[in-house]
This record gives sequence, structure tokens and C-alpha cells, in this order.
Amino acid sequence: MTGGIVLHVGTHKTGTTSLQQFLADQHTDLLADAGITYPPGLVIPTSHTELPLLAIRPERLWPARLRLPETREPAWLSHAEAHVRDRISRPGPGVVVFSHEDLSYVRFDDELERLRDLLGTGPVRVIVFLRDKTAFLRSYRQQLEATGFPRSTDPSSFAYVEDDSWLLDYDALLAGYRQWFGDQHVEAIDYDATMAADGSVIPAFAERIGIDRAYLPALDPYFVNQAGSHFRLTPEQLAATRRRLKQQAP
Repeated sequence: MTGGIVLHVGTHKTGTTSLQQFLADQHTDLLADAGITYPPGLVIPTSHTELPLLAIRPERLWPARLRLPETREPAWLSHAEAHVRDRISRPGPGVVVFSHEDLSYVRFDDELERLRDLLGTGPVRVIVFLRDKTAFLRSYRQQLEATGFPRSTDPSSFAYVEDDSWLLDYDALLAGYRQWFGDQHVEAIDYDATMAADGSVIPAFAERIGIDRAYLPALDPYFVNQAGSHFRLTPEQLAATRRRLKQQAP
């Protein structure tokens, strides 16, 4: 593909962390040779936490907002918006890729409208990996436990993981993105079939952004966060991140 934005919205527990690490590692080599940009994230360099933080309603909470209250401040949000717009406006004919699994939490029209406005007027292609619902919920529960977040009884919570969880409403997730970005621009990929065929989501994603799988490096290093512990920051890591966030906005 040529030009535009590719927006990878997860979902959670579908190899997203591995894919993000791969894209960050290959940014200056494989991706650059193909005319693809994977800009560093503002909160975490390997992913784009700023996108869901900017798009999702202020009253909705999930781990990023709970751990990093600085990201609720107007000054930081203004800085984050300028950061994203700068990355998009830089000249060049290539593809810009953004990725964050928390974008799968985006469900309301006002959130999708903010996201669409943030990404500008150019073409945006949305890619979503969907996993068997039973397997997803089991893995997601394990991640909550590994990261120290208790389950919630609030049906609207990110930590509500009963069998009727809103997180399993894949149809609503896809319908929202299709409404705001165009039906023909939203692709849902079967995570389970992809893993059975390739053992990784990276080859399938690479093909969709214009990279022939024949040119991919060895993928053995890119199997991370299988238990969710990757997201449990140490107190020192969390403190360092919060200091950096405070320095980012006036």
C-alpha cells in the first residue's frame, strides 16, 4: 500500500506487544526501506498510548489512566495532541503506522469522532485481530491478575470479565470503526487462524502494510507478554515514567 495511516487497534491478548516491539526494532531498517514510519510513542516508545488517552471519554478509566494521572491534565493532553499531529504532518509519501491495544476500548461515537479528527483527513486503514472469545477472556483475566488489577462487578469496567463482558462484543467494536473510517477500510483478522498458520501475528500484519514476509528477520525474539507481566511496572519504572510525563507539558 502507498500513503496514509494504518491504525492497529489490538485487541488485547492477540500478540500486540510482540508486534509493537517488532515494529519499533525494525523502524530504521526494514520499515524505512519500505517507506513505512512507526513513530515513537509519547508515553512508551514502542506503542502509542497517547491515542486512546486522547480519544476515550475523560471519565472512563483503565490501567493507563489509573497509573498515570498526569495524562488527564489539560496541558499534557494538549502536548500529546500536538505530538500526534506533528507525526502525521511530516512530509513523505509513505505509510505511518500507529498501534495500541487500548484502542479496542474505544466504543462511543464521540470517542471515534475525536480519534478520526486526531488522525487528520487522509486515508486511515484499521486492522483488528480477533481471538476466540473464551480463550481471550481467560488470557485477559490472567493479565489483570498479573498486573495487579482486581476484577470488577461494574459491567462498564475494563476489569469486568464475566461471560457477558462488553469486551467480547466484537461486532460493536468493528461497527464503530467501520462507521467512522469506512467499511472498506476496516479489516478483522482471525488471530487463532493466523497463529495456527504462522505462529505469530507479525507476518500477516507485515503483508498488510506492504512488507513481503520473505524479507522478515527471525521472529524468535518477538514472543513477549504472554502472561501479562510485561505491563506490571516496577515502582522505579512507574516513577520514571511519571517524571517524564510531567516534563513533557508546560
